[in-house]
Amino acid sequence: PACFATMGAMISGGLFLIAGWIWTPLGRLLAGFCYFCLKFLTGLIDWAAEWPGSYFWTPGPASWWLAGFYGGLAAWLVWLRRRWSLRWAVAALGVWIALGLWANPILQSLRRREPGQWECTFLSVGHGLAVVLHLPDGQTWLYDAGSVGPPERTAELIAGYLWSRGIRRLDAVFLSHADQDHYNALPELMEQISIDRVIMPPGMLRQIGQLGMAEQPASSSEKSPAGGAVCQKAAATDQAKEGVSVDSRQENRQGKPSGGEAPLSKLYDAIRREGGFIYSIHAPWSWQPAPGMTCWVFHPPAQGVPGNDNANSLVLGLEIHGRRVLLAGDLEPPGIQRVLVQPRWPCDLMLVPHHGSRKSMPAALAEWCRPHWAVISGGRLLPTKETEHHYRSAGARIVHTGRHGAILAELSPQQVRLRTQWPVEDTHTP
Repeated sequence: PACFATMGAMISGGLFLIAGWIWTPLGRLLAGFCYFCLKFLTGLIDWAAEWPGSYFWTPGPASWWLAGFYGGLAAWLVWLRRRWSLRWAVAALGVWIALGLWANPILQSLRRREPGQWECTFLSVGHGLAVVLHLPDGQTWLYDAGSVGPPERTAELIAGYLWSRGIRRLDAVFLSHADQDHYNALPELMEQISIDRVIMPPGMLRQIGQLGMAEQPASSSEKSPAGGAVCQKAAATDQAKEGVSVDSRQENRQGKPSGGEAPLSKLYDAIRREGGFIYSIHAPWSWQPAPGMTCWVFHPPAQGVPGNDNANSLVLGLEIHGRRVLLAGDLEPPGIQRVLVQPRWPCDLMLVPHHGSRKSMPAALAEWCRPHWAVISGGRLLPTKETEHHYRSAGARIVHTGRHGAILAELSPQQVRLRTQWPVEDTHTP
């Protein structure tokens, strides 16, 4: 049925483009038949998608693969068809398909890195945020996953990047707060990428309305929220009481969050459907996911601060082999004041809070962390000149996903190097 419907849609659509100009009633008839065929195909696909194992996700072909495929097809039609038998043509096609599926993961595995090198990638998702962290021990973390655009498109962009790096599983996803442009792509992303755990601030977890959330002391064999082994039982227990709450995945009678908006319900349902585990972390807390790596939670406290979700954004600091990255979500007052009273934390790279908004107290925050590089994630038209001026005055160099596209920072004990999708001046920091 699908083949006949596809042929019907293609033929009637082609005839519509021709006949519609000649005789309008015939054009309407052909357009209606084309619409019926496409509607039938959509219903058939939706029906088949309900079957377990009926479909799977795979990365799209690379540009070089497409060029080689169509070039080879043209060569076979014009020149090789008489020289090669159909058997050889099918064999060559099979080899080319296998090459397209496995070449990129193999090349990524052979990619040479400096000792201790790790990467922080700011994807260009428009007005939103998605930061991918590739850690030296092989873990991959994601900080936020959303934008004001269609969440399906944002999820495809994130998944496409991960697949291009040979990554099909995320060890941890950190959600900074409950604004949709920071999490709305995660439900769709979870259909394409396996995710071990989702970590969020207490206020966001309270909004999801989970019942049965309880602080559970970790044992000596348990893992910290982001996957680092806890070495001592006593220390693990103290950490769990001070900075971590673990959702026991108990539900209310309806199996839904007891409150919250529809997007948060969708997020909860996706995590529950995929068998994910939800953690809540709060300041003050720090842990070591692996040797040479330390993570800090600077904000928010367990009880939160007065104000909106932005003021209670999860502020995360990572130090690996002497290089520091600060991720601050949409932090704004009064949450920023609570961060600023803590000891200064100079860093190599930071995410400018709230897409470069003036509400993020750029002068004070830039002085507090003194970044070498400041990254703004947002749309091209956002007014960020005043914010950029304050960070430049503090000695930082500015990159903006709206102007420079995706931004890849490679951090090693020797240097910090930035690569951008579109050109930017000097991208090295000693």
